[in-house]
Amino acid sequence: MKSKTILIISLVFLALSTVHLSAQKADNYFVMGMEKTTKGNNKAAILEFDKAIKANPKFAEAYKQRGIIKADIQDYKGAIADYNQAIKLKPKQAETYNNRGIAKEMSGDKEGAIADYNKAIEIKPDYSMAYFNRGLTKANMKNHNAAAADFIKATELNPKNADAFNNLGYAKYQLMDYIGAVQAWNKAIELKPKFGMAYANRGNAKYSLGDKTGGCDDWQKAVELGYPQANDAIKQFCKPKEK
Repeated sequence: MKSKTILIISLVFLALSTVHLSAQKADNYFVMGMEKTTKGNNKAAILEFDKAIKANPKFAEAYKQRGIIKADIQDYKGAIADYNQAIKLKPKQAETYNNRGIAKEMSGDKEGAIADYNKAIEIKPDYSMAYFNRGLTKANMKNHNAAAADFIKATELNPKNADAFNNLGYAKYQLMDYIGAVQAWNKAIELKPKFGMAYANRGNAKYSLGDKTGGCDDWQKAVELGYPQANDAIKQFCKPKEK
């Protein structure tokens, strides 16, 4: 009986040791995957995350990171599959829902993206990026009032997000709130002084308010900052400056 007990204990110890070694191997593969990710070697990183998942099929973070890389190389279907598995293993990770929302948006599933951003915000009510991304999707759906509300919330939670102010300006411009649009783009430019797109956008709003000189100056500044799209507006609405 004693020898039988010893055998059972030995088997349990062996099983626990095997699990520990597998988890350790998975962690090592994961670290190597992250290192390759930071070096921009996506193909090699995916292979390391593959190994991590094979060693530990319940490694939620490995699924999530592999999903991020797949989304980066525009394999949105593969990314969504990885995020699905990560969520199944860890259903309270707001970032994973946010990431899956982006992949769904890029795949054309805007309603699915909104649902994921909603879930991310439900889990983490102060998640600025989830509000920002939901605002982008709503803007793409031409729901500019709702988009503006999300961008406002994103800027409240992260007052240094120049992109959120830029997109808030766009939403207000679409709603023909040109003064509000200028104010939002003022803030975007204050935060990011070389933000060529924000200058171009502010130029549109100024011109719409009748400030033709201000509009042309902003479009010219946008071009100087490397945003050539503003050239079309300059050619159409601005008089050539005298030399």
